[in-house]
Amino acid sequence: MARRLLNSNLRAEQTAFFVLEEVKSNEESPSSNPDYVSEAFKETMNYWLGWVAHSKYRGRWREMVNRSALTLKLLTSQAHGSIVAAPTFALPELIGSQRNWDYRYTWIRDASFTLYALMRLGYTGEAQAFMRWMELRCRELKSDIRCK
Repeated sequence: MARRLLNSNLRAEQTAFFVLEEVKSNEESPSSNPDYVSEAFKETMNYWLGWVAHSKYRGRWREMVNRSALTLKLLTSQAHGSIVAAPTFALPELIGSQRNWDYRYTWIRDASFTLYALMRLGYTGEAQAFMRWMELRCRELKSDIRCK
C-alpha cells in the first residue's frame, strides 16, 4: 500500500513521519502496524542512548564529544565494520559533469583517525570490527601481496 504525500507545511506542534522500507513478496509491511513509528522511534532512541552511554569521556565538552562520536559511528558499517570516507558519495562537481566526488570507499588513513577517536572514548568494538573487515580484504588480494 503506497501512502500519498501531501504538499503542505508543518506548523508548530505538528509532526510527520516517513518510512523507508523493503517490503518482501508475500510478507506484510512492518510499517502496517499502527504502532510501528512510535515503537521504531523508541527502539532507535534506546539503541543510540545505550551506545553513547558507553563513552568514557567525562570532560567539559561531553555533549559535543558524544555528538561527534555519534557522527563517526554513523560512518561505520554495522554489517561489515568498514568506515565510509564520506556520507556524500557520488555528488557531482557540477551537475551533468563527469567529475564526481565518489567517497564510497574506506580511506585507511582517515579510518585510522576515526578509530583512534572512538577507541579513546572506549568504543573498542568498532576497532575490532574494522580490523576483521581489513583482514578479509587482505585475504582477497593476490598471493604475492601480504597484509601484516
